[in-house]
Amino acid sequence: MMLAQPWLTDPDWERNDPKMREALDQPMLFPHTSALAASIEIHPPGFLLIRGPRQVGKSTLLRQFAKRCLGEGIAPANLLICDAEKAIDRHQMLIDLEAFFVSRKGFIVVLLDEITVVPQWWLVIKLLADQGISRNALILGTGSSAEDLRAGADLLPGRRGKRYPVDFELLPVTFRSVKDRLGIKDYLLTGGFPWAINEFLRHGFIPSYVYNLHASGILGTFMKRRVDAGGLGELLRYLPAHQGSPTSVSSLARDCNIGSNHTAEEYLDLLDRIYAILPCAWAEPGTGKTPIRKNRKFYAADPFLFHVLCTMGRGWDSAFEEARARLGDPAMVGRMVEGLVAAEVRRRQGSGLKYWQGAKEIDFVGETFVEVKFQNQVSPAEFDWARDVIPKGKRLVVVTKQTKTEAGIARLIPLEEWLCESH
Repeated sequence: MMLAQPWLTDPDWERNDPKMREALDQPMLFPHTSALAASIEIHPPGFLLIRGPRQVGKSTLLRQFAKRCLGEGIAPANLLICDAEKAIDRHQMLIDLEAFFVSRKGFIVVLLDEITVVPQWWLVIKLLADQGISRNALILGTGSSAEDLRAGADLLPGRRGKRYPVDFELLPVTFRSVKDRLGIKDYLLTGGFPWAINEFLRHGFIPSYVYNLHASGILGTFMKRRVDAGGLGELLRYLPAHQGSPTSVSSLARDCNIGSNHTAEEYLDLLDRIYAILPCAWAEPGTGKTPIRKNRKFYAADPFLFHVLCTMGRGWDSAFEEARARLGDPAMVGRMVEGLVAAEVRRRQGSGLKYWQGAKEIDFVGETFVEVKFQNQVSPAEFDWARDVIPKGKRLVVVTKQTKTEAGIARLIPLEEWLCESH
C-alpha cells in the first residue's frame, strides 16, 4: 500500500510499524535519526528534502517525525506516509496525493519515503503546488540519490515555501556515537550503517546477507537506470584496492576493462550520487581551484562499504572473515583509515573533498588541512615543508595512530580522539 495512516486504526502503531519495531528491537538505538527528526520545524508550509544512502535510517526518521507531529497537534487524519517505492509511476502518485489533499482541511503533513525511485518525481510536487492544493502543507521527502534530489529541487523554483534550510542529510552513524559499544577496529568492520552495527553487536559477526543487501542496492541502481554495467564489477573491486591513490579515468577504464572513458565517468558519477563513493579532486591549497585534467582519488563512503566493494562479485559466504583478515594487513588498514577520515572530513565541511599533491601531498585541503599518518611514531618535524604550501594562519592536522603533540605548523592527534572531537 503506497499511502498509509496506521495511527488512525492502531493506537499501538509505533510498536506495530515494521520499521519502528525493527529499530526498537535492536541491541543499540542510534541518535542520528531522532536528532534530525527533532530539528526539523513542522511549520510553516514548504517542501523539504532529506538526502542520504540507503539503509541509514531515513524511513525510521520519517516515522519518528510522524510521531512528533501527532504529539504537537497535527490532526491524525492530516498526516500521511507515502512509500514511493510502491508507486506505479508519478501519475499514480499525483492522483493519489491530489485525492488526499482535496479531502482534508487544515494544516497537512505528507512524508514521502524514497521519492527518487519515481522518475520525474519533481513534477508531482510542481503540479500540487501549481494547483494550490499543497499551499497549507509540509511535504518532507527522502531519497538515496543526492544528485537526483538536487536536480529535482532545482526544477521547483518558488515552490518550496518560505523555509530555511530546505535540504538535510542523514549520513551513517559516526564513531563518536558508538564509541561506548565499539572500538575503532570494530568500527572499521561495521562502519556507520545501523544494521551492520546491530548484527555485529548481536552475533559478534556481520552475516552475509547484510553485505548482500548493500551490494544489491548498488547494483540495482545501475539496473534501474538501464546503465550498461560491463566492467562495473572490476571497477568496484578496483576502487578499494587503490583507495587514496590519485588516478585518471582513462587508467580506470583500461584497468577495469570498461569500454570508454565516458562510460567509466558515468559509473563513477552514479556511485557518487548514491553515496557509495567519495571523489576527491586535486586543488590549490590557497585558492581551492580544481583543474579538470588533474587525477582524482576515490574513497568508499563508509568503512562497511569498503568491505562490500572489496568482496563484490565473489560471493558473500566468507565476507566477514575476509573483512576481519584485512585488519591484519597494515597497508589495507592504512587505506581504510584514510577513507574513514575522508568520510569525516566530508561530513564536517558538508562539501566535496579535495587534496593537493606536488613534491609532497596533503590528503585533504579546504576549510581544514588534514594529513593521515596512521603509524606508531610520527614527528611534527616531518611536516615543516607544509609552511610553504598551507595558507598563512592555517595549521596542518595530522591524524596518527597514537602520537599526540603540537609543534610548528603541525597538530598531531590520534585517530580516535580526532573522530570524537565536537564540531
